[in-house]
Amino acid sequence: MLSSLAIAALSSSPSAPAAAPARPHLIHILADDVGHNDVGWANERVRTPTLDALAAQGVKLSHFYTFKECAPSRGSIMTGRYPYHFGYYRNPSDEGAVPLSFKLLPALLREKAGYRTAAVGKWHVGFKTEAHTPTMRGFDSWLGYYHWGEGYFNHEFPPAYKDAPKCRGVDLNNNTGATLRPFGNASAAVDGVYSMDLFVAEARRVIAAHDAAAAPLYLYLAFQNVHDPYEVPASFVDRVDPLTTDPSRRNFSAMLTALDDGVASVVDALKQAGMYENSVILWNADNGGELPYDAAKFGAGGGAGNNWPLKGGKFSLFEGGLRARAFVHSPLLPAGRGGATFDGLAHTSDIYPTFAALAGLAPADFANSSGPFPPDGFDLSAALWGDSGGGGGAGPRAEVLHQPLNSHWNGSCSAGDLASGFQPSCGAAITAWPFKLIAGFGGDSRTLPLPDAGYRTIPSARARRAMADGLAALAGPPHARERRLLPPPAGAPCVATPCLYDLSVDPNEEHDLGALPEHAGTVAALVAKLYAYGKDGPEPAPGGDDSTTSDAECAVVDATGSWQPWEH
Repeated sequence: MLSSLAIAALSSSPSAPAAAPARPHLIHILADDVGHNDVGWANERVRTPTLDALAAQGVKLSHFYTFKECAPSRGSIMTGRYPYHFGYYRNPSDEGAVPLSFKLLPALLREKAGYRTAAVGKWHVGFKTEAHTPTMRGFDSWLGYYHWGEGYFNHEFPPAYKDAPKCRGVDLNNNTGATLRPFGNASAAVDGVYSMDLFVAEARRVIAAHDAAAAPLYLYLAFQNVHDPYEVPASFVDRVDPLTTDPSRRNFSAMLTALDDGVASVVDALKQAGMYENSVILWNADNGGELPYDAAKFGAGGGAGNNWPLKGGKFSLFEGGLRARAFVHSPLLPAGRGGATFDGLAHTSDIYPTFAALAGLAPADFANSSGPFPPDGFDLSAALWGDSGGGGGAGPRAEVLHQPLNSHWNGSCSAGDLASGFQPSCGAAITAWPFKLIAGFGGDSRTLPLPDAGYRTIPSARARRAMADGLAALAGPPHARERRLLPPPAGAPCVATPCLYDLSVDPNEEHDLGALPEHAGTVAALVAKLYAYGKDGPEPAPGGDDSTTSDAECAVVDATGSWQPWEH
């Protein structure tokens, strides 16, 4: 059954000028680890009526690409750059903040376009000094957490399932300007409150308090749902489709419905405040869904996301890890534009110039002043407000770099990578429509449907041979890691010969063209592009196998009970 918001959204009749609007409220709602098959409009067992209705009335982005994991995608949104340009070749450690030399999107909108700015939820782009925290990088206020995740009810990092951490404390903050207010040991007011409820309440507070006559609002709402741990109030589990029987998937599905309810409440707040009619709402996931482990190799564990029919998942360079669900919803869209699909290539780095354009800024306002590298993103506002185009090559973007090759990222794998049940990629990839090339180990290459009884693995013949040799000797606990580079797994797809897929006819990456003589020139040209992009890449931010928490950081946690900046 559709919610009242869903019915209202579907029945409303948008009216707007033919061109993209100037200075609307910009509402960016970011979901965590929602897979390609984890939305109701793609999977009838997922109950997300509000998202379904907003997407149906808006413009879906069918080829929206992210990074393969959390922090690089978020840094790309905030900077308008490919992640490697700020040193994120993978998730960093706490030491690996996005450099202060980059002007983040909220600072640009506040300083150049007069926006009021607020952030709610997950940060994950660094906090080692106060200068790296959200309200010192352009947001007027922020209620949220610094790390990749935490307990949904006790708000502690690391979550309880992480055994024997070096230190553990509350990661929840309520900051305004230069005033940092960690909850820490004084967290009784929020202990036991589901994070979605906290974040929705804060988003509603920001919207209700905003003076729309004085300035437009940029709200960045980065929900925790549906990242692990899979914690959710029982009332949401009761609403899950009864055909979903796998326990992890039931909790995961309940978290999706909770997310949907949260979005409904935020849109309702916009309407109550009289701001909805002048708002542009962008919703997207930060990467693909996190798959369960390949039990034959790693035993039970992993995630509960689903990317069917795409190959792979979070941490992989296949479409299931990179191609995320996204849509733009706005009453300002031209009449008849609702329900369209933009088939052109899009990337997280495009959000920066697109929001800048909607705010009335020109490229000259940020192209040479927002960081040490020129922006990698493209302004998609005209394409989103105009014709949808006829294929992935339509629109201003002709290609998407997923991961470059250079001296810092050369296709070698670490022992920690090879021992991880998530099978993270250590190769490189690029899409130059209609072709996509993966050079080196692309990560988990399984394609997982979602049958009645839970998960069932249907690997290709090549995938059945993937990593058998390399992983057999290195299998062990994921925490037993060292900074040692090794050859990619023997027999894995794309290692001996780069994989090449024609996405226009093979969106699920089932037919590798890389070894065919007639495509040798295309393979060589795309490999050369990987090196050409990567040549100016800075050194990697600290992270990966050396992602240990520093003594200085833990000293602050132990003294205060909370995660806070530890360098001054």
